[in-house]
Amino acid sequence: MKKSLRLAALSALLPALLSAAAVSVSVEPGPLLQLTRQAAAAQGAERLRATDALLAELASPKTARDYTPAQRLHTLHQLRHLVSTPAQTAKLLGIAAALKDPAVRMFLFEYRSDASVADAYKKAQRDSQKLLLDGKPAPDKKNDPADAYGRNAFDARATYDSWDDIHGIIGRYQNPGKTLVADIVAEPAQNYRARLVRPGAAPVNLLAFPAIVQNLTGAAASNEVVLQFIGPGVEATLRDGALTLVENGARETLTRAAVGKVFFENRPANATVLLDPATGLKHFTSSGKPPRWKLLPGGIVQSVPKAGSLHTTGKYADSLLYVEFRVANNPEALGQHRGNSGVFPQPAYEIQILDSFGLDARDNDCGGLYHVAAPAVNMSAPPLEWQSYLIHYTAPRFDASGQKTANARVTVWQNGVKIQDALEIPRNTSNPKGPEPKTPTPIALQQHTSVLQFRNIWVIPDPTPADIAAAAPR
Repeated sequence: MKKSLRLAALSALLPALLSAAAVSVSVEPGPLLQLTRQAAAAQGAERLRATDALLAELASPKTARDYTPAQRLHTLHQLRHLVSTPAQTAKLLGIAAALKDPAVRMFLFEYRSDASVADAYKKAQRDSQKLLLDGKPAPDKKNDPADAYGRNAFDARATYDSWDDIHGIIGRYQNPGKTLVADIVAEPAQNYRARLVRPGAAPVNLLAFPAIVQNLTGAAASNEVVLQFIGPGVEATLRDGALTLVENGARETLTRAAVGKVFFENRPANATVLLDPATGLKHFTSSGKPPRWKLLPGGIVQSVPKAGSLHTTGKYADSLLYVEFRVANNPEALGQHRGNSGVFPQPAYEIQILDSFGLDARDNDCGGLYHVAAPAVNMSAPPLEWQSYLIHYTAPRFDASGQKTANARVTVWQNGVKIQDALEIPRNTSNPKGPEPKTPTPIALQQHTSVLQFRNIWVIPDPTPADIAAAAPR
């Protein structure tokens, strides 16, 4: 069969296969898909040129006619990982602003702190708001944003949280020697990304594309849809639960591996259990009232949007605290809209909880402390995996006049790895000018509009070095 005929047959066959397959992809074969693949594979100056060509194609009137808003949004989210200059990012924001799809609100919000495109971001937000509202009044206290703009994960994130990974794709894949690691992340608009980490090299993002693999018999009925990941100089194919990586002619297979680790049974004998299957929520309140979080079988408690945070009935200063948690799966969310919560050993200091799997962690990511420090290493597990914090917290000290003489300190182990080591906390992490505690206070689990689950919590007040040594993961 001639190449042109084969491509035509593939174009006709792919949409039908994808609609019946476990993995669906928004963009059908055509110029947009071809240019995205080229940009993903390119390096250096060639990637700049390929990304410019993709931006031009996405902005063209022909693309606006031939592709739905959802299909163009799919490519917009791939371009987040391809643009590399302020000029390219500004053009990307302009394209997004012209897209009449409320889901673009999540996309635009990710650029709110990018100083290099501050003016372009402000203009894009204004233009997008005008387009989406289409003459309707802007949201206020009486007008819900999801009603004004249309249902979307930015304005109603919890409605997109799920306890399923229907495709069974997200998670960590690694080789037997753990020298090659690929974290597969679900992203908005039916996108997947693999973050590849290799020894001595910076992490590389690979973008997912559909592929058809025909079996040896050649029977059309047995064609199988898989995911092909493409990055600069490297490709990978996900099939049957294994990721096959090809780079410089070498081939290696990566298989699933858990990231989350829990150690509840290793607690010291003098630990007070605050949450397990026997306790229910008797050790917690919500601002002095009975908690309204959901108590599930197995001693699991699930946050409820707008139900307030959980606070322990007991009050603590210095403490050794163990918490197990997991975040829901929300592919349509990004950044702080994805699995957002936190653990407060005292009200002024938050150890962030977030779905930070597959990211370069910052101070507002999982295991970070706002305005103070990012985790030393990103140990975040993927959504749905149970993971753990062990937190050794030392409260600030004050003299008789109320002047602070020593800052609070915290050491944090996440999933068995130390990510903060005797970190000094010089200020309130939620409000740099806010107060710091001078007396024991409740421990808090934050409700921040995302849906999370907690289980297996214990605490030791005023822990001794022996307590810490006994509990520390080994």
